[in-house]
Parts: sequence; structure tokens; C-alpha cells
Amino acid sequence: TDIPNPAAGRGVLKLGYDGPIRVWVNGLEVFHGPGTNPAIVDQLKLYVPFQQGTNRLVIALDSNQGKAWGIFGRVELEDTSAR
Repeated sequence: TDIPNPAAGRGVLKLGYDGPIRVWVNGLEVFHGPGTNPAIVDQLKLYVPFQQGTNRLVIALDSNQGKAWGIFGRVELEDTSAR
């Protein structure tokens, strides 16, 4: 998905997933891990740099031979209005 950001800065990527996962932001891998079952909302919080403009988030979930079902994900961007 594409994430618009009005100014460059750090954001928090919050994830929950139930299988092996890899995560990229703007082409750079920022995380990989084995997963837990079940997926839990906001189980993992990553601080990630976001550029000004459009940022591309890509998440790959391995189905883990049918044991993995999904991903929870959301992004909280840094508030730059006080700068």
C-alpha cells in the first residue's frame, strides 16, 4: 500500500501476524520474523523512517503450510505540525 506523508520523519508501524513475515518500506527491508498464532493486533511496534510524499509499504506473509491466516497492520506518522 502507499502511505502519504506531508513531511519526512519517523513513524510507528504496528503489526500482528500469524505466520512468517517480511516487511519493506520504500524498498528497504525493515523486519522479518516467524509469527505467532493467533495474530494479535499491535503485537509488534517498529519505528520506521518515512520520507516526505508517498511511501510504499509491502508485507509478505508465508502461509506456513496453511497455518497462517492474516496480518493486522497500521501506521502512525510523527506529528510534524509543531516544527
